[in-house]
Amino acid sequence: MAIVLNLAPEQEARLRERAALAGLSAEDFASRRVAEPEAEFTPPPGHSPQVAAILTFAARLRADDPQALRIQAERNDAAIALLEQWRSEPIDPAEVEGYPETIPTVSLRQPPFGPGSPQGDA
Repeated sequence: MAIVLNLAPEQEARLRERAALAGLSAEDFASRRVAEPEAEFTPPPGHSPQVAAILTFAARLRADDPQALRIQAERNDAAIALLEQWRSEPIDPAEVEGYPETIPTVSLRQPPFGPGSPQGDA
């Protein structure tokens, strides 16, 4: 079914902006929003689970108010790109010499000091 919407220029610009952020045409974006109002964002393949979670979170923020969050989204994208670049670079053994091979797990439920903590009695 085809539907014609009469949008103010600002509304049309916002629709096109949100569609572009989602990588869709305005028509496809509007159709998906109507068909699946609670649809989850799916990050592009090839990202680590942590980066995928950040991309998903950022997409939800953009969907809520892209105008107010554009600057933060650009910063997030730049940080993600930098982390992905670091992750893809080969490890330099000289750079990691002296660092522990494993990092102990920290519990947020257990106080960091005191009886039973890894640090012993405070």
